[in-house]
Amino acid sequence: MKKRFAAMALSSAIVFCGICAFASDGFVVTPERSFVTEERYSEQVYYPVLGDSSFPIAKTVNDKISESMSDVRESLKNAIIETQDYYTDDMASGKYSYYSVYQYNMCGDLVSVKTDNYVYSGGAHGMSYLAAYTGNIGGNEIFVLGDLFKDAQNGISAVKSIIKDRINASPELYFPEALSTVDNIDLNNSFYIDETGNLVIYFNPYEIAPYAAGIIEFEISPDQLEEEFKNTVYSYLKNGESEKCLVRFNGAPFYTENSVLVSDEGTCLLPLREVCEKIGLDVQWSEEKGASVNGSSLNDESKAVLMKDTYYVPADYFASFEDYSYVFTDNSGIVNIFSVKIKE
Repeated sequence: MKKRFAAMALSSAIVFCGICAFASDGFVVTPERSFVTEERYSEQVYYPVLGDSSFPIAKTVNDKISESMSDVRESLKNAIIETQDYYTDDMASGKYSYYSVYQYNMCGDLVSVKTDNYVYSGGAHGMSYLAAYTGNIGGNEIFVLGDLFKDAQNGISAVKSIIKDRINASPELYFPEALSTVDNIDLNNSFYIDETGNLVIYFNPYEIAPYAAGIIEFEISPDQLEEEFKNTVYSYLKNGESEKCLVRFNGAPFYTENSVLVSDEGTCLLPLREVCEKIGLDVQWSEEKGASVNGSSLNDESKAVLMKDTYYVPADYFASFEDYSYVFTDNSGIVNIFSVKIKE
């Protein structure tokens, strides 16, 4: 007998808690995970729980993310119910999925959370999309793009001008009507702040380019819009990191003391001890056995290499610790590590 969607709905309430990340000013971000495997539905969602009552924006962002997750689940629930009568086991298009991970950045008192989502609800392919939420940790409201500028209209016009210049530089990458779309589209909810203080404007698939182009992002440095930004916003953005991070842990930028390496084959190699200590794995060393992690010696399958007294391992090595770490490299080449312990 086929399982009904009610089983999935119950399972989705099983949540896993992770290691809290603390910003320098005490702002807390706790990673959580919802994991579901059913006959017609799978879900792996990593989402942040921000702050506490002392940071008003935290509840606002948490509520928005929770609402978005509920909307996706409700949509897929309805699709499953509507197709139940004619679904057969060999119908791949009748098996739905929802995956989501997140990143967050802080620049001064600005916090910006980005969720990267993928939903498959039948058809030739699923849909990837970003959703982002930015605000002042002392405020209650999520900003729209115009809130960042002294004059909203002038600021958004300046942003669109920069984007159109970049489209004109490589028009073959976009739809013929991309410039017109940029002129007319509402960008107020299509931005986030990256770790260096750049304003990032994003377009989801099909908005200005074919599906194969994926999600398109335009990075704009604060200096390019210095005259347009509110003075406080500009000062916050200039508080960003000096360089892009190559590794993220539980959504936050993680800068390693030892350089992250990339092999000739494009494999990202991470310094073993630094990452293990960050995610809570025990690293030991002995002359007889060499390095070991959680009591297990590194073997040939780990593909570890020793360089200048530092062991490096491929990023996906950490994914071997099931029920503890989730590791993937995104389209930008950033290694994302989520360390979420199962509740006891």
